[in-house]
Amino acid sequence: MVECASPGFKVLDVSDETTTLNLLFDGDDIIIDGPALLLSTPQPFPTSEAMGWRTDGYVDRMLERWASFAEMRLEDATEAEEAAVDELREHVLANAPPVEGEPWRRLVYSRWFCLGLLRTRGGDKGSVSKAAKRAAPAVEAFCAQVEGAKRYEALPEEVRALMDECMPQGLFGRDKRGVSVNYSLIPRMNAHRIVAAHGQEAFFAYQDYQGLFFWDSMLVDALHRAAGGGGVSPSAPQGRIQFVDFADFDMSVVAPLLHSLPHLRAWLNRFPGGEVPVDAVSITIVCNVPTVAEVVVRTIKGLLPKRTREAVFVFSTGQPTELREKVASLIDLDQVPRSIIGSCDHVFELDAHRSARATTGS
Repeated sequence: MVECASPGFKVLDVSDETTTLNLLFDGDDIIIDGPALLLSTPQPFPTSEAMGWRTDGYVDRMLERWASFAEMRLEDATEAEEAAVDELREHVLANAPPVEGEPWRRLVYSRWFCLGLLRTRGGDKGSVSKAAKRAAPAVEAFCAQVEGAKRYEALPEEVRALMDECMPQGLFGRDKRGVSVNYSLIPRMNAHRIVAAHGQEAFFAYQDYQGLFFWDSMLVDALHRAAGGGGVSPSAPQGRIQFVDFADFDMSVVAPLLHSLPHLRAWLNRFPGGEVPVDAVSITIVCNVPTVAEVVVRTIKGLLPKRTREAVFVFSTGQPTELREKVASLIDLDQVPRSIIGSCDHVFELDAHRSARATTGS
């Protein structure tokens, strides 16, 4: 047993760049009271692969993490939301399958997840009654993605490689909260190619895997952040910053994107109201939008719910100064690749999902 520099932490079985952490605190919060969590070593510049993407047995390890989950402080909840979350959670627990049958539901029944439900399903005013009416089907739709993620893991390697090529997205750097940032390169996305080659169910399985990875990697970020934070108890990051990049956009990509939209809509239509069960995005930065696409992008933004719309920031190719200022307010620029207006020379593998765009650091 090796003592960690941060009080309240003990590090067990350190080997092969994998660390088992048993997180205990002397204060009011007991964060983990059960099996230790298996975490990858924190990376200064995280990528999806470093977080476990497409590694053997990832879904099983994820579910073990979720089964060991215990409550965290909510990062940015208002006083009214704190009270509303407890009321909503009581409703969820009264109307959902017991956690004993599937221990990983501990995360899904948590105050952290319920704050996401409140914000996603409670309307612009965060209505508990509105969220409660929509909570049970949203929870079960989220949980159903576990089976989809397992189907993704069972797909042949060449199929998953094609998916990564056609859905170029990944993680880079950390924002000022210590949460890794998500990135998507829109012009290279081609869900239609996946469906044409392997069917819509295979594409749905990929989307389910990606959706759960989004949540799980935030949990790993929170635990890593606490482990390096001088013994303070973890706080639950309420959403991740995501970049939606239109770099390299030209008219040749319009047809593949348009043909892909029905498949994305079909996946969303499996969920109540045709939207993701719980939105795990805090801020979206849409950048490098060319003039030919700007009107469409801003029109789509205007159709979004008020809470979501206020967290979407659109920057055209002619707004580098404005983009840099916004990014700098959220993320230290030495964590951002130069190709996305940062100052970091690290070669980020934004093909951490093995996508077509190999790096952004050059």
